[in-house]
Amino acid sequence: ELLRRRQLEELLAGVHAAVWGPHGEALVRDAPRLAAVRGLIARSGSLVEQSWREMVQLAAETLGGDADAASGANSEDSSRAAKRYKEMRSELQANIERLAALEQCPHARNIGREFAVDHIG
Repeated sequence: ELLRRRQLEELLAGVHAAVWGPHGEALVRDAPRLAAVRGLIARSGSLVEQSWREMVQLAAETLGGDADAASGANSEDSSRAAKRYKEMRSELQANIERLAALEQCPHARNIGREFAVDHIG
């Protein structure tokens, strides 16, 4: 679980850098790259959603404080992981909104920036 979450964190950091960084405006003008990033966001969203569901289920199964002997999981850790996955969904949605805003107005550098600063940085 920790490895999966770390890998998704790294993936989301890379997507964030591409979308919110200095080359975000160029990204929306490059149709193949834009399509690739959108596809990556969609696939990432599916993985995050699946991970969130698994952690919610595991938290429910381990409710009461007893660690799951097979996985070493406990309800509190699983709930924290589920919360983080939920935050990741919001981050992915902010990336989608940023791309849409850049497509509409390529010079809108600060659209959604407050979300990025508050939730990512």
